[in-house]
Amino acid sequence: MKTFILFAAVALLTFSYTSTSAQILNTSLTISVRDEVGNIVSGAEVKLFENEQDYLKEVNVVCRRNLR
Repeated sequence: MKTFILFAAVALLTFSYTSTSAQILNTSLTISVRDEVGNIVSGAEVKLFENEQDYLKEVNVVCRRNLR
């Protein structure tokens, strides 16, 4: 009986797990690149990195876009 309860508990925990990275809300990001004077720069390339170390090494780009 103890084995069955242990098995049932493990099965319940295993199958009730839900991913914490599931996206619940729609998200968006608006980026405006400006020069020193404040004018919008057309055609600028923007790279997004997951963390500062990746940015400093310029590796593992999460997203790369050319702005219009």
